[in-house]
Order: sequence, then C-alpha cells, then structure tokens
Amino acid sequence: MVDSARAGRVYVTLSAYRSGSDRPYVLGSLDGGRHFVDVSGTLPRAPVNDLVIGRGLTLYVATDQGVFVSPTGGAIWLRQGRGLPMVPVDDIEYDATHQRLVAGTFGRGIYQVRVG
Repeated sequence: MVDSARAGRVYVTLSAYRSGSDRPYVLGSLDGGRHFVDVSGTLPRAPVNDLVIGRGLTLYVATDQGVFVSPTGGAIWLRQGRGLPMVPVDDIEYDATHQRLVAGTFGRGIYQVRVG
C-alpha cells in the first residue's frame, strides 16, 4: 500500500499461513521501499490479510482475528472493536470522505464503522 499523501511511505503485509506460521507481518518504509522495518508490534498472532492507510499516520489492518488500528503508523495496535465482530476479515477499505471503514468478513457479511 502506497500513501498518496506522503511520497516514499509504503507498507507491505505478508502471510506465512501456508508455511504453518500464524505470525503477523506488517513492514513499513519511509524511503519508497529501499529499507523496510517491522511495524507488526502488538498485533495478535494471526495472519494479516489487508492494510489501508487512514488519516495522518493511522493504519488499519484486517486479520484473522478482526480489524486493528494503529494511530501512530505501527508498533502499537488496538482492536477496532466498535461494531466489528472478532472474525476473519478478508478486505478493508477506508472512505476518507465519510470517515468510515468498510470491512468484508469471512461468513459474517460486510460491516462499516465510523472512524476518526
């Protein structure tokens, strides 16, 4: 995911699920991908399925244990719990115009929640 507001800021998520690992992998770069650092921080041990960039430094990730938010660009992650079940989330989108997050879950439908 490339940050359209900040040149050079990019993120990549990886899953080692097929290799038997449940570790989350979220990597970030401030130099266009020349150097990456692990920003998985306090995410639970679960595959990361998607990532979107919100306002400012805010990141949202879809995992097999729900959606998590980092208001600081990684390292510290909090459960995005209001209105979202703790189920695998396959896809998320951030709607900046309406300040909402839309999440597609596995078997539970599509949810939308207002975010700051």
